[in-house]
Amino acid sequence: MVISIYLYRAGHSNLTYSLGLGEWEAVLRRPPLGPVAPKAHDMEREFTVLTHLHPIFPAAPKPYAFCDDETIIGSPFMIMERKRGIVLDTAFFRRSGSYGTGVQATIGNHGQTTGESARD
Repeated sequence: MVISIYLYRAGHSNLTYSLGLGEWEAVLRRPPLGPVAPKAHDMEREFTVLTHLHPIFPAAPKPYAFCDDETIIGSPFMIMERKRGIVLDTAFFRRSGSYGTGVQATIGNHGQTTGESARD
C-alpha cells in the first residue's frame, strides 16, 4: 500500500498537507512552525467550526479528528476530508472573474442556521 504526504505550498498561514493511504485521502492542518501569537492558528477552534458547518454546508470538508498532543507532530493538528475542486488560495483570487465563485459559495452559506453558535 502506498503512503503519500504532500505539503501544499500556496498557503501563507497554517501548514496544510495532503495525506494518502492507498485510495484513502485526507488533509492535515497544523499551525506554522515557530512561535505563534496566543489564540492564533487554533486548530481546535477550526475543527469545532467545521464540525458545525459541514452538516449544513456540504462544500465544507468533514472534520475527522483533532489532536492536541504536541508530542506527535510538534503542535495540535486536525485531519479533515479531502475535497476535490477549487482551492480558494491567493492565486485563485488573482485570476480574472474568480471572485464570483467564492462569493457565491459564501452567500449560499449565509442564512443557514445550526440551532446554536459554534462559539457557545
